[in-house]
Amino acid sequence: MAPIKNYWKRLIAVIIIGLVCNTTLSAQLADSIKILVQDGWIEKMDNNFILKVGLNNNYESFSQQTSGLDYFLFPNITTNLRFEFNYRFISAGVEFAPNFFPGNGDEEIYGNTKSFSLGLSMIFSHWAITTRYSKVKGYYLRNTPDFDPMWQKGDPYIQLPNQETNVIILNLGYSFNQKLSLKSFTSFTERQLKSAGSFIPAINFEYFKMNANNALLDSIATNPVSSNYEWVIGPAYVYTFVFKKIFFASIGAHIGVGMVHTNFAIESLSGAQSENQNNMAIRWDSKAGVGYNGRDFFAGFYVNISDLYYNQNNNANAPVQDLNAFYQLVFGVRLESPKWVKKQMKKLDDKIKL
Repeated sequence: MAPIKNYWKRLIAVIIIGLVCNTTLSAQLADSIKILVQDGWIEKMDNNFILKVGLNNNYESFSQQTSGLDYFLFPNITTNLRFEFNYRFISAGVEFAPNFFPGNGDEEIYGNTKSFSLGLSMIFSHWAITTRYSKVKGYYLRNTPDFDPMWQKGDPYIQLPNQETNVIILNLGYSFNQKLSLKSFTSFTERQLKSAGSFIPAINFEYFKMNANNALLDSIATNPVSSNYEWVIGPAYVYTFVFKKIFFASIGAHIGVGMVHTNFAIESLSGAQSENQNNMAIRWDSKAGVGYNGRDFFAGFYVNISDLYYNQNNNANAPVQDLNAFYQLVFGVRLESPKWVKKQMKKLDDKIKL
């Protein structure tokens, strides 16, 4: 455990030194940065590049039932590290799970997991578009004792190193109240100066593919592949409480109704069999967070909970539920953008009101 502790100490030391240096530099440049305040409610940081670092425990896990047996599959991931670059209305980020983080590296017991995620979002005055792609390969069977009565704590779990999931998510929302800044607690390219809320109808699309990647060595071997296409539409509401213009507490909730199309296929050397289903689904999501949003430095802590529920073949006796809860810890700094970038953005602003 000593090496892991040293990694944490070094990481924290680097972050603190970087933030102190950047705060000093930003203070020196403050007079040259143009501050734009919209009707006293929102402070736009249009002349700043936003560098954000985050930690979270959001990962793709799932359960399935076959012949009366439950399978709970989890990746060997406890903490993800995310880097994000934001400027004005656009944000881009990359996420992975370093092995030196506690809980990510015990491959002998939990197996080897490789994960990667990319995200892109664009937030305008009313419209918000978010998309994310993630890939995880390598899972272990969390309920191994159900299949191996001799298993004891400390023994390796049953591992599926080739099990792979791919996820694509696309969200589209429209905010009715321009006094609420969605950017202030997501990309941090703005600061909310007064408390405000807004009704936000949203459309969500999610593609989920699970592939066992089993080698077809004989006529008995099979490779199950499952794909889900989810479309959900419904209302959402977000409210941000602001204290002294620098502290905030945000809460939001969304509930939607839609359809889930499922394609389940079993591949073998003798051929492939597939089954298609269309089921009505209900999804709800909630997010709450608190943080500090100063002009030079910001930080926030969030809790996300989401749940998808539907019945297989519209049969109430075969329910499927995907409940996911995770935390996010983010912190970052604002740096003044180069003059040539400001010049190009001014030309764009003159043509399109962003």
